[in-house]
Amino acid sequence: MLALAILGAGLLLRVFALAEQEQPRVRGGAGVLPVATLRVHYQDSYETTVAFTGRVRAPAVSRLAFEQAGRVLAISLREGDHFSA
Repeated sequence: MLALAILGAGLLLRVFALAEQEQPRVRGGAGVLPVATLRVHYQDSYETTVAFTGRVRAPAVSRLAFEQAGRVLAISLREGDHFSA
């Protein structure tokens, strides 16, 4: 039993010794690809552009009645045109 405890303690010491060893660092050579790096800095916010595909539908359809009659002179957009609100 004592021999087993000593063997276990020796094994634990070996595992901890291997864990503390510094890993070798690779410098140059085959298989190493160059990468671009940026310096990190804090910022309050950021902008992003998001595009969605699909159809826009109203949640409800209502009949409209205008107080005065009139004509629609022009419709500036066609189906599929892009616009910003």
